[in-house]
Amino acid sequence: MNVRKLKTLMNVHYRLRKINVPFVRRFDQKKLEITLMNDDIHAFIDVDDEGVTFQINESLSYSVLEVMGESRYVVISIQFVEVIDFLLLDRKTYVYHKLKVCPVFSPDGRKLLVANTDFSGLSQAVLEIYEVKDQTTQLEYAANLGDEWSADWGGESIVWHSSSIITFTMVTINCSIYETMPCEKKLLKYGKSGWELLDVVSIN
Repeated sequence: MNVRKLKTLMNVHYRLRKINVPFVRRFDQKKLEITLMNDDIHAFIDVDDEGVTFQINESLSYSVLEVMGESRYVVISIQFVEVIDFLLLDRKTYVYHKLKVCPVFSPDGRKLLVANTDFSGLSQAVLEIYEVKDQTTQLEYAANLGDEWSADWGGESIVWHSSSIITFTMVTINCSIYETMPCEKKLLKYGKSGWELLDVVSIN
């Protein structure tokens, strides 16, 4: 198995990059500060190897992955020893939303999709759509991927065409790892009965 396939199997999707915005600052190796829209500052203190308890879940380290929604939302990764969790911080309402993976926002910023593909059983497979509200995120759609720790398929290459149309690549272990068949393109479309999973014929 080559390196590219191994990375797909292990679900290595997150690449830390420098977030250069004035309201995100790291003064040293252990302290991350985020300024809210009311000018209050939230500090996130990393936990050293001795397990000293700090703010959220006794995590090891915090990193900012993305800034979204006209700088209103900040996606924070919480790195444990072998696990990554995610928080969506709303800088306007000062509310945290816990997410399973890093989200992809709709163009209008009112919905988000989280998708994680893992055929190794090391992390939870998920493809879900949420409506983003001031005080909460409301689940609108959850795909049936099979066993959540041993998925039959997953979604990658997510593209929001509008707040009601999404295309993605449906990947299986046969098409993405063993390459015995091509991966399929799929469409999620929101209508009167909610979200529907369809074959891609047209996105109109």
